[in-house]
Amino acid sequence: MMVFWTEVVTGLIILIGLFGWMDILIFSKWTFQMNPYSLNPIMQARINEAPSIITVMINNFLAGGNQEVPIYG
Repeated sequence: MMVFWTEVVTGLIILIGLFGWMDILIFSKWTFQMNPYSLNPIMQARINEAPSIITVMINNFLAGGNQEVPIYG
């Protein structure tokens, strides 16, 4: 029974946390205003600087959470 609590439950907590963080990233990417067809140079700079969700998730582990480009803002 101890193995269940130490391995399965803690693994589920980590898994749910990772998927929850990815859901937050997806919703923030949906709500961030980007128009790929815009000729506005500010809008084009936003699109070119926006990191992908996969890059953010990988950098959370490999780079200790440091992002080269701010997530949004």
